[in-house]
Amino acid sequence: MSNMIKGMVALGLGIVIGVGVQQVQAFPASSVGYGQNPLVSIGGTAYHGETKVLFTAPADQDIIIKDLVFTSSSNMSCKRAHKSELILGSGDVLGQFETNSGAYAGTHGMSTASSIQHAMAGGLRVPAGDTLTFVVTEVSTYGSCSGSTSYGVRYMVSGYYAQM
Repeated sequence: MSNMIKGMVALGLGIVIGVGVQQVQAFPASSVGYGQNPLVSIGGTAYHGETKVLFTAPADQDIIIKDLVFTSSSNMSCKRAHKSELILGSGDVLGQFETNSGAYAGTHGMSTASSIQHAMAGGLRVPAGDTLTFVVTEVSTYGSCSGSTSYGVRYMVSGYYAQM
């Protein structure tokens, strides 16, 4: 065969194979639980020193946390920094995160806030029968801050049930 024919055959084969390839996302066969509604999600605000139970995994199912969003809140004259922790009932820490609120600094303009936004490929596992708690600690303030405890971390956590 000539080089030109070989090249055309290779090109044609590449096109046929390329058309047949599709991108798919697969989960392990045991990943789905609770019938047709395996998703879990919760959102709200947790304040300094507060511990909130986010999820309790059933005795026969794990919960896999896939998405997190944490944002500190404050008024415009006070910048607040918070440490947020995801802790299992067993005491194991799944994650620690730090966020801070923005604040108006007069003639210096607005300070930038930081938030946490994760969409995890693997996820965080809450074992069957265990609980996931969210603990917030205010670690610093800057500006005209009162002792108000009405500011904290706004959160959204979601995932799915996974059969064992």
